[in-house]
Amino acid sequence: MPKISRAKLLAATTAVVVLVLACNLELLPLALLVDTVGVDVLALLLGAQLIATLPWLRGHAAAALRMASMVAGAMFAGFVGGYLRQLLLGPSAIACGSLVLLCPLSLLQEK
Repeated sequence: MPKISRAKLLAATTAVVVLVLACNLELLPLALLVDTVGVDVLALLLGAQLIATLPWLRGHAAAALRMASMVAGAMFAGFVGGYLRQLLLGPSAIACGSLVLLCPLSLLQEK
C-alpha cells in the first residue's frame, strides 16, 4: 500500500470539508468554528463527545440491536426457505400444489 503524505491527506480533508459546506448551507457556522479553533481541535472535541456518549449508546442500543438481528434473521430464513422450496419441489410441483388448493372440492371428488 503506498504511503500517503500528510500534505496530501490534509489537502483531501480540506477539499471534502469545503464540498460538504458548499452542499449544506446549514453547516456554515461550522466553517467559522473550524476557522477559529482549527481542524485538529475540532476533531479532538468531537472525539471527546463521542467517548462521553458511547456508554449511554451501548446501554440503550442493545435491545434495539437484538430485535433488529432477530427480524433480519427471520427475513433471511423466509427468503432462503422460499428459494430452497423452489429448488426442492421445482416450479411444476408448486404450480400443481397451488392448483389443488385453488380448485373447488366438487371438482376433485369422484362421481
